[in-house]
Amino acid sequence: GNILRTNYSVQKFFNLSKDIFNKNISEVFACYPGFNEGLNGDEAEFDYMLPNYSGSPQDDLKGNLQSPEKEKSRAVNVTKAKILDEDGKICGSLITVRDITERKMFENKLREANEFLEDLFETSPDGILVVDLEGKILKANGAAAKIYDFEKEKLIGKNTNDFRWEDGKTTQRSKEFMQKIYEDGKVINYETLCRKRNGETVPIELSSTLLKDRGGKFIGGLMIFRDISERKKLEEEVRGKKEFLEKIIETSVDGIIITHKGGVITHANESIKRLSEYYGEELIGKHISIFKAEEKAVSEEFLNKLFENGHILSEDVLKTKNGNFIPIEWSISLLKDEKGNRTGSMAIMRDIRKRKELESQVLQSSKLAAIGELAAGIAHELNNPLTGILGYSQLINDKIEKRRIENITHEDISKIADYHKYIEKESLRCKMIVHNLLKFSRTSKMEFGPVDINSVLEETTTFTKHQLDINKIQLVKELDENIPKISGNSSQLQQVFTNMIINAQKAMPNGGTIKVCSKYLNGSSGNEEMVEIEFSDTGCGIHPDHLDKGFDPFFTTRKVGEGTGLGLSVSHGIIKDHHGEIKVKSMLNQGTVFTILLPANEACNTNPAKRAAA
Repeated sequence: GNILRTNYSVQKFFNLSKDIFNKNISEVFACYPGFNEGLNGDEAEFDYMLPNYSGSPQDDLKGNLQSPEKEKSRAVNVTKAKILDEDGKICGSLITVRDITERKMFENKLREANEFLEDLFETSPDGILVVDLEGKILKANGAAAKIYDFEKEKLIGKNTNDFRWEDGKTTQRSKEFMQKIYEDGKVINYETLCRKRNGETVPIELSSTLLKDRGGKFIGGLMIFRDISERKKLEEEVRGKKEFLEKIIETSVDGIIITHKGGVITHANESIKRLSEYYGEELIGKHISIFKAEEKAVSEEFLNKLFENGHILSEDVLKTKNGNFIPIEWSISLLKDEKGNRTGSMAIMRDIRKRKELESQVLQSSKLAAIGELAAGIAHELNNPLTGILGYSQLINDKIEKRRIENITHEDISKIADYHKYIEKESLRCKMIVHNLLKFSRTSKMEFGPVDINSVLEETTTFTKHQLDINKIQLVKELDENIPKISGNSSQLQQVFTNMIINAQKAMPNGGTIKVCSKYLNGSSGNEEMVEIEFSDTGCGIHPDHLDKGFDPFFTTRKVGEGTGLGLSVSHGIIKDHHGEIKVKSMLNQGTVFTILLPANEACNTNPAKRAAA
């Protein structure tokens, strides 16, 4: 066991000095635990991790050897060979030590990579199979076994064809699949059905790649697939909901259109086609402004309001393909994606021709109700001039009968002429009363034109003055002469003003004062130019609980038979149609003030379709 000879590498590997010759190998390598045991063992070859000491074996003998630096340790491969003499007897050993550090590092990395890949293979949620060219399963992970409902070990050796489900359609698709994989070397996201062990079918999404050896020869394939049962179920639910919504849209009695964010129509249901007289696919690709009464884009103000609120509900006029105008009520809502970005809009249009007819009937009923309220005063207004006409007619007849024509004097002729002038004056007065009554009672068209508010107020007060006199109510007028004309319907505004005066009269059964004022608000504070009309009374006032209900249809505090509850509701609707506002302030036993605000606008439009479009 004594060392006879070493090369330089041994001294370098083991950090030995040259004075080791003739020393026992066990003594020299005592500082390398396990090395001597390997040399004395039966194995002819072994690997050893060689620690890197900063000292030498002589230091170890003196007890001064420092701890090895593990990070600098090296791996060596040790082989032992017997040396025989001429007689074939063992006379020594040849020990070879080879540095295999880099090989060990590569083997460790390869082992770690293999372990990592094996972990990926086993922990993947997708089923993975490695198969040969015949489809025989060589390797399978747990997810594949779960999908097939098989033990993983029992899958090895089975053929993938055993799990394939086919009918007439899928057989053709399978041929296409095989053709594509041999042409392209892979198939991605191929949907098909597989059969479980119990015969049930499972929808799967399959990606497959052919495997080649180093020479480029096909040796098998890698199959990655996942169970898409839940996804298919969700897709079916989404498809069902989509079909349900499409049926709702198509069968809706209201017209529905869908646009992208540029306002171009992408979908239109049958109702809007019938309403607009565009059929088939005529609406698709057209801009939503095609329905406007005037050929122009939707106003910037309209769009700003839509973007701010996300939806708009308004009344408008729809222009049909054939040039007809139909009153509609439409609501527009923005459509957004998951991130809140605008993707388009949906508009629902409702034909309100019947409703407009009904509103017109209600309006007319309200007018007749107002006439009924004023009936006594109107009769008295007619009775006074008619009485005068009758009296002067009798005076003329008496003079003619008493004096006979041939005896009529110049003085008599002068008096008869005065009587005729009075008769003419009173007849014209009767004519004006009847004219105003007919004008007020007739059904007015929804045409707007220039309206002098003060003139309408004068007509209304003249119409109602005698009724107020009978009920001991004083009428005070303060009308601003500088009020500009507005765009409106004089007959409808007269109806509003008449309702205001009638309500004020009813609130003062024991008499009082009604004050009618008009004022021009010139917008000097940056506000819109407006005309303000105010009706104030000294009556009983309105209970606070009833202030918010006053404009509701059929709401009234009067006894049965004394009112329909439509006056204020109709008045509110008329003012809204004039783009105005009506407000009320009241305190019990201290009177009520109704304030009406109307836009001051001399430029008026007599075409109702164009007015609505504007």
